[in-house]
Amino acid sequence: MMYLLALCVLLLATTQGWASSINNPPAAGVTSIVAGTAITISGPIGAVTVTNAGVTSNIAGTGISVSGATGAVTITNTGVTSLTGTVNQVTVSAATGAVTLSLPQDIATTSTPTFGGLTLNGTLAMGVNSITGTGAVNAGASGFISTNTAKTVTLLHDGTNASLQTSSGVVLSGHVYWTSGSLNAEYNTNATAPMEINNVGYLAGATQFRDFRVWDGKQAVVMTFLGSTSAVTGPTSLTMGTGKTIPVNTTALSSTGFSLTGSSALSMVSLTGTLNTSGNPDVWLLSLTNTASGATTKAMNVKVGGSSVFSVDMAGAVIAASTYTSGSSVGLTATTTVRAAGGLADCTLIFTGGLKTGGTC
Repeated sequence: MMYLLALCVLLLATTQGWASSINNPPAAGVTSIVAGTAITISGPIGAVTVTNAGVTSNIAGTGISVSGATGAVTITNTGVTSLTGTVNQVTVSAATGAVTLSLPQDIATTSTPTFGGLTLNGTLAMGVNSITGTGAVNAGASGFISTNTAKTVTLLHDGTNASLQTSSGVVLSGHVYWTSGSLNAEYNTNATAPMEINNVGYLAGATQFRDFRVWDGKQAVVMTFLGSTSAVTGPTSLTMGTGKTIPVNTTALSSTGFSLTGSSALSMVSLTGTLNTSGNPDVWLLSLTNTASGATTKAMNVKVGGSSVFSVDMAGAVIAASTYTSGSSVGLTATTTVRAAGGLADCTLIFTGGLKTGGTC
């Protein structure tokens, strides 16, 4: 009976498909696998192997921090997090993201930037270029404005005037040339002002004398003003105005070196003028105040070969070494002291009305 019942169940299961359901029950878990980015799988069902085909570990570079090599990783920026510019120096387009850095003006080798001022601690190499403008070029307390050998410094003017100005003067070495024009003083002084030459000497001090020489352009001295004696030497001609003050115990006018050669007939002293006046000028005036002087002092003394040939003493007596010749009459009045040519002593003659009335020689 039991056998018959089992056979009936088997036949029923076969006819209804129960045998397939008993041997292959429905799956209750994953039925297929699809790989995502950076992941590989060996198959969609069955024994499946999952492999990481992307990042397997993390190593931080400069400015980056990672919390671990694998697993749940946190990446942190430990370097620059934002950019901020500096006024008048660097401009930043944005603090983060796509950032553009720029300067206030171009500074390429072909650019022409403009600055309100420029301080250099080194050398400014200009090549064949020049400095132009209406402003000034200044050097510090120990700085220089200089050029290389055989180069020149050109000072451009504003269309009217040109100048080189410093707060304490200009020190120049070598030659200074004016292609034209003149040397003048006190441009900004609207009053009478001096032109001072050699006011100071060594290192802008007053310890050493300075002479001032004037040359003729052919390396010959025309005139020298000696700083140590205040004397003037060397001129072949000299013109002086009025009001000249000569220091005490100093020769007022001295000229040496006069020499004539060949057939030259030049005068050592030549004075030429014209009188066209109703006045009574003294054409040759020598005015002395004889407060004190030696007994043989001469108001005038002409020497030849070192010996006196003509002189006038302080009393007005005329002394000639040879014969006195006059082209016209000589007026002798009152008592006159004379010495005949070759005489050994003076003699006194008395004149009255132009006639000799007494005295002998």
